[in-house]
Amino acid sequence: MKLREYAEKIIDMLDEYADLDVVYGADDEGNTFHRVVYHPSIGKLVDDTDFIQYDVSEEDDKEFWEPGEKPTAICIN
Repeated sequence: MKLREYAEKIIDMLDEYADLDVVYGADDEGNTFHRVVYHPSIGKLVDDTDFIQYDVSEEDDKEFWEPGEKPTAICIN
């Protein structure tokens, strides 16, 4: 899913459901859910399992990014 599609769905729900908690499914089958506790962050998804946050101002994060490399994903939690 792309951010635009996700945002459109959220906007559609905002007026009626703005005060509800936001949760995410912890597995593909919907067996476990957890609250979203962090603001979204940009970065890249590696091998569909690892997310590396895009913060090249942090010295430790620079080693994970090639010069000029752009983010490819947004993490919601």
